[in-house]
Amino acid sequence: MILKPRNTPLTLHRLEALMKRLSPHHPQHALIEDEYAKHAAGYRGEQQLDYFLAPFIRKDIHILHDIRLELDNRYFQMDTLILTPQFLLILEVKNLVGSLTFDHQFQQLLRKVDEKEDVFPDPLIQVKRQESFLTEWLTRQNFPSIPITTLIVIANPKTKIQANEQHQEAIKKITHAANVPNKLLHLQQHYSQLALSNQLCEQLADLLLKDNQPYDQPILPLYQLKQEELITGVYCPYCQARPMNRLHGRWECPACNAISHNAHKSAIRDYALLIDPTTSNCKLRTFLHLTSRFTTKRLLQSVRATQTGANKGSTYDLSNLIIAHKTSVRS
Repeated sequence: MILKPRNTPLTLHRLEALMKRLSPHHPQHALIEDEYAKHAAGYRGEQQLDYFLAPFIRKDIHILHDIRLELDNRYFQMDTLILTPQFLLILEVKNLVGSLTFDHQFQQLLRKVDEKEDVFPDPLIQVKRQESFLTEWLTRQNFPSIPITTLIVIANPKTKIQANEQHQEAIKKITHAANVPNKLLHLQQHYSQLALSNQLCEQLADLLLKDNQPYDQPILPLYQLKQEELITGVYCPYCQARPMNRLHGRWECPACNAISHNAHKSAIRDYALLIDPTTSNCKLRTFLHLTSRFTTKRLLQSVRATQTGANKGSTYDLSNLIIAHKTSVRS
């Protein structure tokens, strides 16, 4: 069963909002677009894996996506962790196109697309580190010893995988997403002895969920950006012009004359994603280009912002707007 579904990463939501709120002529805009494309490709690759894992969704197999744990003030993240009573399986997904060569001698990954060659860190080293961290984490939780194994999943079915025939580790641990079911069946045959009872397996899953610490970092400092560089106002949901004007309890677009009653919801979410999940009436009023504090309060109530305090000293929590949802990523 899937105990932790795969949601659209919060970083993708932040990057998408940032692309919209940063001028196309800003010197950082091209970098933001590249970052979005890279993260979106990674997420689509993980979704490819999920399709092939679907036949293994059953009661005795626990699937947890995107688990991030802390160990000695260091964090390690696993794209997918599969728990069975016989073994644990870490899946690291790579969505790369072209021809991949796993260089055993220099422990690097070479990717060739057309005539261009790129060098990446060896993902085999990455999964070894994940395995080591998870082993230590389990020891500290006083769990019985259980075999841990790893696979590197190449999501794109057209990607060519190459390794020297002496590089047995690569041959054993690297596979296309479509072959993961076969690998999993082989592992179930290989690890036939029970290491955990069903009860302990469920307890481990609960503990992993409890200790999971999702990655959440403010995005503006990451790209050395200031709030003043963001485009403010409410975008028209039909023609993307801005700012829309608030008249007679609705939003009106000066460019296409469209009318909207909830265009502010996207703008408030952009504020929460990019600036601060906590705001005041005055700060949000400025961002939305409003003049009435009463109108702003009504709009905050419409997005179910949690109010703390009273009158002008009130603050509003917008955290409910930045929770990652199961939404698709645009290509």
